[in-house]
Formats: sequence, structure tokens, C-alpha cells
Amino acid sequence: QGGCGRSVGRWGLGTPRGSLSLPASLSPMATYINYGEGEEDATVQGAEWLQGMIEMQKGPEARKAFHEEFTTLHSDQENSRQYNYGPVLDLFISQSEDLFSAIAETGREEKVKEVESFFALVLSMLEMLDDEQQLDRSTTRLCELFATSSDQQPELRLRL
Repeated sequence: QGGCGRSVGRWGLGTPRGSLSLPASLSPMATYINYGEGEEDATVQGAEWLQGMIEMQKGPEARKAFHEEFTTLHSDQENSRQYNYGPVLDLFISQSEDLFSAIAETGREEKVKEVESFFALVLSMLEMLDDEQQLDRSTTRLCELFATSSDQQPELRLRL
């Protein structure tokens, strides 16, 4: 179950921590994000990961500003009858512009998996939008994001 009663599958994105072994010829596509009960939901996990990236790239003040905005949006939605992913999705997309440039040559493989997992979460949030105009705006913005600076991580952008 997702955060608002939508079924999104128990295993979420990629492989669960140590629970699934893949044949040597296969590698997990993305890092596991737990959609199960009793743990922070995937949206909060994505926000926590993005906060770390923002702090690394823009500093602690930018991280704090993102945290405050996310907390406000997320709290407002949790208190509503049905969670509207639109505002949180817009925030995630607006803060994702520098993620591809954050993938350095050192630790590249792990960082690619992290960025891929984050965007898998963002793409899954698109599926949860009910408002057609919001879906169109968010999809357009995400496509623009993938097309900008296409020389950075072109293979990952193509997969996404």
C-alpha cells in the first residue's frame, strides 16, 4: 500500500535490502525504496535523499529551505482526505536540475543507481496524479529536465 491507499506493490523500486538474490547476469535497476507499512513512505524517503544531494551541491541553507517546503507540503497533503502528489512532485522536479551533474567518476555506479531510483519514484508519482493539467505540466517539465544538458549522463537520461 502507498501512503494514501493506492496499491503500488510491496517491493517498490529495485531490490529489497538483502531479500532478493539476482542471477549474476542481472543487476538491480534501482535502489530499494520500501512501500510497506511501518516505515517512512517512499515520498519521505525520496525527500530525505534529495535533501542530502541539495546540501552536497548547494549547502545547508538550501537543504533547510527544501526541508521546510517539503514538510509544509507533505503535512498539508497528509491532513487532506486524498493525498495530492502534484505539489510535492513539482518540488522534487524543481530541485532535480543538478542531479545528473552530481554523478562524478568516483563512486559513479552507486550514484547512478541512487539518481535512477529517485527518478523512478518521481515517475511513479506521475501515475498518481488525478488532475490532467497537472499531469501534463509535470510531464513536460520532467521531459525538459531530461533534455537539458544532455551531455551529462546521456545513457541514464535515455533509460529514464
